[in-house]
Amino acid sequence: MKQFTFVLILLTCSYLILSAGEITATGLRIGYNSSRFTGNDTPCKAVENIPGFTIGGFALYEFNRKVSFQPEILLTTKGSMLNTVGDVEQANIFVYIEMPLLVKYGLLKEKKLEPNIFCGPAVSIKTLAMNDVGVLDNINGIRECPEKCVLTSNLSITDY
Repeated sequence: MKQFTFVLILLTCSYLILSAGEITATGLRIGYNSSRFTGNDTPCKAVENIPGFTIGGFALYEFNRKVSFQPEILLTTKGSMLNTVGDVEQANIFVYIEMPLLVKYGLLKEKKLEPNIFCGPAVSIKTLAMNDVGVLDNINGIRECPEKCVLTSNLSITDY
């Protein structure tokens, strides 16, 4: 019930923010990621990265020339290759639906170059967990709540 309430509040806040601005851009997000398990309680001798992908879309709601709101919805794969007892390697792959709600701040614009900073909360919902043996159980629910914050930057290159 707490998860449902949290998602409902998040969607309501997003709607209120979105109604204050104007859609100035939409786009497709495609990317590569590399992840691996870390921590002292990892039950293996070695952990290696597994390449993953991200695909999704975003909409940009511009409030003024410098500040915008950019909600995204992404399908992301993450995982690790574990070297367990007896040198048996086991791939663990997780599929998430991630929903970052980012505030975009545009820095000084130089002709065709525009550096930006993005910051905001993100919610991840684990939709599938699998390994070499098969599909794992316990995949329901919100994995990460508001304590996850995204901070990133980019450099936009435009022709106008």
